[in-house]
Amino acid sequence: MEFTYLSLQVPMDFYRQLNNITDISEFIDKFIDPQSLDPKWENLKRPVERAAVVRAKAANCIPENSVVDLTPLNPKNNYFPRCTRVKRCGGCCSTQWMSCQPTKIEI
Repeated sequence: MEFTYLSLQVPMDFYRQLNNITDISEFIDKFIDPQSLDPKWENLKRPVERAAVVRAKAANCIPENSVVDLTPLNPKNNYFPRCTRVKRCGGCCSTQWMSCQPTKIEI
């Protein structure tokens, strides 16, 4: 499957790979030819003092704890605890044509 973006054909496999990238250094290592990188951008890969730059970290699609109410169907019943945390799909994908979906469901 491919998607057209600005008249370019972008393979779905590219977006799948992009979903696993967590920071700019990883992106550069995986997708950018080092010889094509302008020297002024080379510092993107070097560690920088925390006070100087805060780099965004990707919110990849991974299971995250979510609070779920344990509301009884019958108001005469009482549940304890009233709520709990369960792992649910969270984060985002690298393209609008993909969404976080569970690979396994527990009941």
